[in-house]
Amino acid sequence: MHQLRNTVLVVALGVLVSACGQGASSATPTASPSPVSAPPTPEPTPMPRAVDLVAIVVAKGAPPSGLVHDNTVEGPTALVRLVVSRRASQFSALDGFTAGRYSEFSGERGVLLSLGLLFDTVDNAERAFDLYLDELLSDEGYGAGSGIEAGLGGEGTCAEFDNPALGGLHENACIWRNGNLVLAAGGTLAPEEIHSIAEGMDASASSQLEP
Repeated sequence: MHQLRNTVLVVALGVLVSACGQGASSATPTASPSPVSAPPTPEPTPMPRAVDLVAIVVAKGAPPSGLVHDNTVEGPTALVRLVVSRRASQFSALDGFTAGRYSEFSGERGVLLSLGLLFDTVDNAERAFDLYLDELLSDEGYGAGSGIEAGLGGEGTCAEFDNPALGGLHENACIWRNGNLVLAAGGTLAPEEIHSIAEGMDASASSQLEP
């Protein structure tokens, strides 16, 4: 009888210990691992809108009356074609340059130049415009000093100056930015004619940039 009671007691203790173990397990659940978040997908870099600079820059086959085509330059060389200061390397290193076209005309009525530069973003075009505007206005460049609002594109200036690279030949020019394009027209033609040519260039640019 004494042995039977001991056996019952051992079994009861075993059941109690087992129950306590189960309770402890239920009270402290095993933490599940935190899900690993996938890295965010980077936003794709927007591609520049396709622009035909041939249709914007004054075409060699359609010069203004009294002028003939002298020269056309395409690609990176166009970046420095108007630079008269000693900082051509800054223009060649402009970020986001995509395409460029420059044309030049001369004749009994004078000379005309036309320039179009395409950049990959508006921000890069803005920085490029600032540099070309400084080339036009600063003593380091053409020395125009100041100009008037061009009324072209998103921002622009027209100015008169004596070209230091051509022995002080009096010229005038308009430089402006339309979207991610930097554009310029200049020469010895009358200011109103240069501005009219610039308006034609700007209208062609706008027609291509509009969605």
